[in-house]
Amino acid sequence: SRRSALLRVADTVLKQFCKDHAFPLPYIPPYLQKHGGLVMSIGQFNQWVGSQLMSSGTVQIWPGTPAAQPLVDGDTVGGVRLVDQEAAPVLDFMAALSAVGDGPVGPIGRQLDEKVGRPAGKQQYDYAVGMKFVVNLPEGCALKPGTVLHTLGFPEPEIFGFLYVYPDNVASLGIFVPSWFDSPVRTAYRYLQHWMLHPALWRHLNGATLRSWGAKTLGESGRHGEPHLAGNGYARIGEGSGSTNVQPGSGVDEAWAPGALQAQHVVE
Repeated sequence: SRRSALLRVADTVLKQFCKDHAFPLPYIPPYLQKHGGLVMSIGQFNQWVGSQLMSSGTVQIWPGTPAAQPLVDGDTVGGVRLVDQEAAPVLDFMAALSAVGDGPVGPIGRQLDEKVGRPAGKQQYDYAVGMKFVVNLPEGCALKPGTVLHTLGFPEPEIFGFLYVYPDNVASLGIFVPSWFDSPVRTAYRYLQHWMLHPALWRHLNGATLRSWGAKTLGESGRHGEPHLAGNGYARIGEGSGSTNVQPGSGVDEAWAPGALQAQHVVE
C-alpha cells in the first residue's frame, strides 16, 4: 500500500467507529450531489441518438473506423485519414471543418498539439484510466434504483470509485486510476477487483453476475489541459478540449456540452 503513516493511523482510529471499514462523509459538496439527475447507459443513449441522426438523412455514422491522423496542408486541417485496416483502401475524409473529439489522449488531438503547440501554461499530462463493470446485482440486494455511491481512498488514497444502480437490479461500478500514480506493476483491472471486495461494497455485490466490462480515459487536467480550441479547418470538442470537470470526475456529460454548442454554431 502507498498509504502514508498518517493515513494508516487515521485508518486504525476510524476502524474502531466505522461499520464495514467505511467512513461516510458528513457533508457532500454541491458539485458531488447528483439529486435530480438521470442514471442511464451512455452507450445505449448514444446508440439512440445516432439512430435519430442517421434516420434524418443529414449525418452518416461510421462505427469501427478509427482515425489515424489529421490531413494538414500548411497550417490548415483539411480532414482526417482513417486507420489502414487492410480490408479496404485507406480513406481520407475531407471537410471544411473537422471536429476533433477523440478523448483526453486521442491520436488526432495529440498530433494537432505536436503541430500547433499548446497555449502558454497549458499541459495535458494528467489523465486517469478507468475500469468499469456492469453487473446484475444479487437477488435481495438492498440497493435501490437511483442510488449513487462515490468512494475515495481505497485501495489507495488517490483512487476514486463509483457505483450507480439502475432499474431491474442492474448496476455499473468502477474506479479511476490517475496517470501520475507511479506503480508499473498494478493495473486498473486488478484494482477494480480489489475495490469490489471492500466490506462496504462486497455485502451488496457478493453473488452478482458480470454483464459487460470496459475501460476509458478521463482527463484530469481540467482547464489546465485546454488546448487551442480552434484553428484553420478544425475545432476541439469533448474531453480533449479541457471540458472535464475534475472535482466530480464528470467527463462524458461535460464533454457533451462543447459538442452541442459547436453543432449549433456550425448550423448557424
